[in-house]
Amino acid sequence: MRPTRPSAALAVLLLVAGCRDPEGEREPPPPDSTLVAVLTELHLADARAETTGASRDSLRRVAFEAMGTDSAAVSRALDEAARDPLAAEALWSAVSARLEGERTGAPTPADSSGNP
Repeated sequence: MRPTRPSAALAVLLLVAGCRDPEGEREPPPPDSTLVAVLTELHLADARAETTGASRDSLRRVAFEAMGTDSAAVSRALDEAARDPLAAEALWSAVSARLEGERTGAPTPADSSGNP
């Protein structure tokens, strides 16, 4: 199965995050909490499809609808985040923390602040 644009964009985002200047002192902007939630849900939908045999496209469509967005909007947001390596790294860290919270059942900063 061919990867969807959001999956490909996430791969580019990870690559860009790895290319940051280690001596940079600038603080990254906080990641968009909605984008973090969407990327988390898409990852979980992909994992669910892989483990249950459910339709990946169907699960992703449900995730997009539940989050009130679509693949084009997510692709645009990922493209924008990829322009700034520090922002990309902050986004990846936030998604990783959210996924870890899902795995362990621990609240994440987004959960405790009331954001999605």
